[in-house]
Amino acid sequence: MEIILLCNVRTVIMAEKHLIKGGFSCNIRPVPTHITSECGMCIEIKETEKNQVIELLALGKFEFTIHHII
Repeated sequence: MEIILLCNVRTVIMAEKHLIKGGFSCNIRPVPTHITSECGMCIEIKETEKNQVIELLALGKFEFTIHHII
């Protein structure tokens, strides 16, 4: 699974709406405890959609990082 970290909860919600509008399924969830984040919430996406999600978020001018979670 992949998670997307953004700077704050408001941006997480905006990015989630952007992804859903783009046709992707995603879930907002707490950031895993072994990863630090200022926000505390992240977006979970399918690993198979990672490249398309990166492209869509970049087009939306979102600043983010992606982490692979086992």
